[in-house]
Amino acid sequence: MYFSPMVTTTLAQPPLTLDELEAFTEGDCWALALELHRRGGFPLVMVACARREAEPWELLRWCHVVVQVGELYLDARGLTTGPELLSHWGTVASYYTDPLSLIPLPDQDAFEQATCEQERFYDEDAGATAARLLSWLSLQLVTPA
Repeated sequence: MYFSPMVTTTLAQPPLTLDELEAFTEGDCWALALELHRRGGFPLVMVACARREAEPWELLRWCHVVVQVGELYLDARGLTTGPELLSHWGTVASYYTDPLSLIPLPDQDAFEQATCEQERFYDEDAGATAARLLSWLSLQLVTPA
């Protein structure tokens, strides 16, 4: 297990179980991101190495899927910046020789094309986890009056 929590600079980590953190950082990140996209309308973004000659979402290799919330990115670890996300996954996926990029996916068709109907590895409920994560997010984004 290579799970390591991402430290965000300003926000607390979401209240997920260790099983959920493992599932949605070690294989099923795409399932959680897709539920967050469906329920919250947030754009899907892949952490990936892109083919130079292909459309941006036709990826050679990808290692993580998140959603974009304003200028931040959300996954099972919570909210983080683009540079923090790339740094974290650059360390975890150090076997990639090409640099990683944040590649926005224009729609669900592009997402499905990029993930190639990826199979689930864990039994955690992505819908229930996404609902709790969105509830947590709404509390994090409230600004004091």
